[in-house]
Amino acid sequence: MKKLIFLLAMTYGVLNAQTNLPYQLPPKEILDLVDIRPQPFTRIDSRNQTMVMLDRQVFKTLEEMAEDEVRLAGIRINPATNGPSKANYTYGISVSNIETGVPLQINGLPEKLKISEFSFSPDETKIAFTNTLTAGIELWVVDLVTGNAKSITPPVLNASMGFSYEWMPESQTVLVLAIPKGRPQASVVKEMPVGPAIQETTGRKAPVRTYQDLLRNAADADSFDHYATSEVLKVDLNGNQQTYLPAAVYRSLQFSPDGSYLMAQTLEKPYSYIVPSYRFPVNYTLYTADGKFFKLFHQKPLVEELPTGFGAVETGKRSISWRSDAAATLSWVEAIDGGDPAVEAELRDEIFMLEAPFEGNPVKIASTRYRYAGMQWGRNDVAMLFDSWYKTRQSTTYLINPSRPDVAPKIVFERSTDDYYGNPGNFLQKPNEYNSYSLWFSKDGKKLY
Repeated sequence: MKKLIFLLAMTYGVLNAQTNLPYQLPPKEILDLVDIRPQPFTRIDSRNQTMVMLDRQVFKTLEEMAEDEVRLAGIRINPATNGPSKANYTYGISVSNIETGVPLQINGLPEKLKISEFSFSPDETKIAFTNTLTAGIELWVVDLVTGNAKSITPPVLNASMGFSYEWMPESQTVLVLAIPKGRPQASVVKEMPVGPAIQETTGRKAPVRTYQDLLRNAADADSFDHYATSEVLKVDLNGNQQTYLPAAVYRSLQFSPDGSYLMAQTLEKPYSYIVPSYRFPVNYTLYTADGKFFKLFHQKPLVEELPTGFGAVETGKRSISWRSDAAATLSWVEAIDGGDPAVEAELRDEIFMLEAPFEGNPVKIASTRYRYAGMQWGRNDVAMLFDSWYKTRQSTTYLINPSRPDVAPKIVFERSTDDYYGNPGNFLQKPNEYNSYSLWFSKDGKKLY
């Protein structure tokens, strides 16, 4: 008995001594081997005049790893900053002229930076990035002529949906997603449910995949609304701001190439307990450049059921986006095989477009043998269309004439995606008259790079 008491006393003493032991560094030889300074990320403008270098670190700090995390609808949010949790940051920035190699002296930056969402302005005379503080995210702008840097917002940006700002086409103002004014603090007390979380079934069999971090009940749905809801502010380079769009759960903001329209994607209810947020209902709403409502272009319903297999897609409009080589034209894709890869079909998808003011019947410009995989716009008579099929690893590149839908697409490349050595590469793009990227033509307009 005395031996047992002595052993217990020794165990207690050891455990008690280890509770205050701080983290230890490895020997210098190991530290020198792994704790190296990696090469910076580089960003170069389209004119090849300015190079921006963003300093990075090999490892996250213990403080970053210990930050709280809220998991809702497939999204992981840092509740203290209202941004993504475990985000990848860069920690310093430098700018230099590529031709001369002369660095730009940047004035006004804070000593500590946690940079993300870096971008050039449309005219490439300025850069913007977010800086994450302990309790929020702020937006910074650097003038590439003077080198002056300034924060144009307080730390109120909402980056929970993966983005928090969008340059306006004239490069003098920015649209920012901000935490709504007067938003109450998130509840830390778990409220008792007033009833059970009910899910109804249709009584028929349907395949359902499993996902992480789904909403579980009405309280989770309220928390998702709390963190994901933003109001859109219009902020100039001096920090003056005004309300631009009302509070909503914004998934993206995208201006037409000529800047006359803004398409806002917003998540709508009903939310789901069995699929993540990217399958929630979405409204595609068009606004004029001054933020006035113009038209509800499309309402995408909740997508809880999809056919099985790679290449399964929902029916109806998908991949809605602006045509980059036109002033204001929307394009989208629709499945003609029911979205089911198991269905035998000669054609799988159809591509449509509709010009402003987005009235009348859309124009079908092409069909694909396999599942639509993207488009590169060039000009009125030239565009590149891509499709692919996972089961056979087949990929096809087509040359199409958007102004002549009656002309059959011409196959440019047809290859296996597993054939890396046979990959011909990607078509180069450059900014066009709208500062949007489109295919890069030779001077005589007869060749592509």
